[in-house]
Amino acid sequence: MLDDEGRLERNLLMVFFTPRLEELVTDEIVYPYPFAGMSPQSIWWEDLLQTVSIRYHRSNDLSRFFGIDGGDDMESPVFVFGKRGAKLPDEGLRWLGDTIESQALGDRNQAGGGMFRRYSTKVRTDFETWMWRMIEVKVVFNNRHEHPVELYWIFETRADFKMEIAAGESATVYSMLSHEFYIRDARVDKWDGSPGRWKMTTGSSLGSWKIGVEGDSEDAAPIRPDGSVVIDIPNRWCLDMSGHCKWWDMQKQCKENPVFMREKVS
Repeated sequence: MLDDEGRLERNLLMVFFTPRLEELVTDEIVYPYPFAGMSPQSIWWEDLLQTVSIRYHRSNDLSRFFGIDGGDDMESPVFVFGKRGAKLPDEGLRWLGDTIESQALGDRNQAGGGMFRRYSTKVRTDFETWMWRMIEVKVVFNNRHEHPVELYWIFETRADFKMEIAAGESATVYSMLSHEFYIRDARVDKWDGSPGRWKMTTGSSLGSWKIGVEGDSEDAAPIRPDGSVVIDIPNRWCLDMSGHCKWWDMQKQCKENPVFMREKVS
């Protein structure tokens, strides 16, 4: 859970509850779902978020360290969220409201500063709304392509157009861990008889990225130490401008109709 410097290696989500609240947590709030298993973008939540359940009768060392009061008198489960990279204070978390003391004082350099939140609720939708806010991420797109590009947010089989980014310009959006974005040249599908702007293909894409994914995969978009994601959109000169390149190639159009293919594909 912690690296060599005592910082969280992944985002951390904990819930503290007493035995009489256990059924509420597991059956009504259905903790930790939907933040467990595989996301709609085919990302394992466990790679991004560590979830922990703490069932206790009265205050103990762990509940005291995380500043959880109430014991047997707890009326609602208490959720604690820690951002990846947060350093746990040696003396434990001291809360002012729903933020810890160093955070409330505006000191993000102290251990835990600006990195922890807590929330108490009995309602599943309230928990989910709060949690989605906790995993919000600032994403900066830098367009290195020679032409304007279109930014799409991908959810299952739907592609929602977000904005156009001019060549050489940057744009900032706020997204969530696990969300996927797709970038393509803004000239794609801008001709009469095109298959439609929502047809996405690998050949017409400048890339796709999944927020929070690390490693060497092409869709990796790791979180930086400051909690943001920066995506450099590459410059490509060979693109499927129609979304039909592969199909037309199978029909031998590259040989039989080269002028049209150069216009609509490259």
